[in-house]
Amino acid sequence: MVKVSIGGVLKAGAPVVFESIQGAGRVSATADRNQSNNSLVIKTDAMGLAKVYFQPILFGSISQIVAQAGVAKVTFIATSTNPTVATPRF
Repeated sequence: MVKVSIGGVLKAGAPVVFESIQGAGRVSATADRNQSNNSLVIKTDAMGLAKVYFQPILFGSISQIVAQAGVAKVTFIATSTNPTVATPRF
């Protein structure tokens, strides 16, 4: 999630490009894995916020996701781990 403001004023409707630039993962506007992409443009809401969901494709990897609005850019690092499943004992 990123917040966009200009001169301290929140900017609604600003396009933010989210892009998975390294690693094994994709971004999507919803939690639906079937709708994920390497990059996505999301417009900020009334509070100046834009968010995406990160969908790891390969567990045990480190990914970089960049969010850019105009010339401002931020990089996120995501680490995905293998899920563990407990074996029930009866």
